[in-house]
Amino acid sequence: MREWMQKRNIRWGVTAFVVIAASIFLAIGLSRLTTFMSWLKGVLSAFTPLVWGVAIAYILNPVAGKIERLVLALCKKTRIKEKPAALIARVFGVFGAMLVALLAIFAVIMLIVPQLVTSIENLISNGRNYYSTVESWIFRLFVDYPDMADILGVVLDRVYHFLEEWIQNELLGTMQSVMSAVGSGIFSVINWLLDFLIGLIVAAYMLAGRKRYLAQMRKINAALWNKKIADWFLEIAAQANRVFGGFIRGKILDSIIIGVLCYIGALILKLPYAILVACIVGITNVIPFFGPFIGAIPCAFIILLVSPAKCLYFMIFVFLLQQLDGNVIGPSILGDTTGLSSFWVLVSITVFSGLFGFAGMILGVPVFAVLYILVKEIIEKKLSKKGLPTETEAYLDSAVPQVLTEPEKTEPEK
Repeated sequence: MREWMQKRNIRWGVTAFVVIAASIFLAIGLSRLTTFMSWLKGVLSAFTPLVWGVAIAYILNPVAGKIERLVLALCKKTRIKEKPAALIARVFGVFGAMLVALLAIFAVIMLIVPQLVTSIENLISNGRNYYSTVESWIFRLFVDYPDMADILGVVLDRVYHFLEEWIQNELLGTMQSVMSAVGSGIFSVINWLLDFLIGLIVAAYMLAGRKRYLAQMRKINAALWNKKIADWFLEIAAQANRVFGGFIRGKILDSIIIGVLCYIGALILKLPYAILVACIVGITNVIPFFGPFIGAIPCAFIILLVSPAKCLYFMIFVFLLQQLDGNVIGPSILGDTTGLSSFWVLVSITVFSGLFGFAGMILGVPVFAVLYILVKEIIEKKLSKKGLPTETEAYLDSAVPQVLTEPEKTEPEK
């Protein structure tokens, strides 16, 4: 009895020490959160090329695998030996996947970027015409209320003249600061391009040795844990890969389809700046739930400056397009890859966007889905050990299911 009491006291003492130490470290971390976040940002920036490489290799992995299988099938027909055939297939797989990525980048640069620049230049140069269009639209809208139209006209006129004076006096007067900002922006763009190019090289190496790298990870997993835990980690990793990879690749394909359909619809409706509008709608469609609204608002404002009637057509078209995406295109491509309800999708986007910005809005849903699967697995294992049902439906009633296992044995009295 005395030994049992001593062991229990030791366990409670160790637990109390760990809790107190963790609380102290958490308090210190919160008090120096700004310093820690700036240090973490600097560390992560050093790993930016590696992150680019991992992301590119992960996205291109199915392309490389498909090309390898095709080359292996051709080598088998030509009776090439197994080892040379594997080497040839690996070389063609990596080369083909990187070629697909470079062709996609080249297509974006040569086909979309020039038209985007033209659209933005026209948008800026036609500022006075847009002002006149909005002004005449307001007068027509308030034709029965001339006093209100005059007031709004005076307000618009003052706003326009204020912007003209600000551009001529303030903006041109601080040209040195502007040029400095432009130089800093150019430097940032150059750094980004360098990181991306290094990332492409890293991706090529990772695609070439991906099977060996995966084998090394499995080797480390088997060395650190017993067989049961190691198998559990492998199962969780496979589910995470299914959720994360299926969502990211499916969402990219879905956004490309939506962008193309939006461009075709804009041409049919004769909307202004068709390429610019389609690019904005397609890119923001990557963001779940909020993406359609984020992309539609600036596009509607741009079209409103040209034609209020076409702005209304655009809003109706985008609503129908998003209904098509949400009910037909999206489910057929993505399926139920995340397994999250609409509420958890909303929570994940809100939390991760607040922590990591735009990247958090895109990656929040698959990351949260992986965490959801991990927590679900742990809870279901604990329920199974207690003899309780793992189905959520069993807990819909107010009564809690009774534990089916035998009660714990108490220590015998001395």
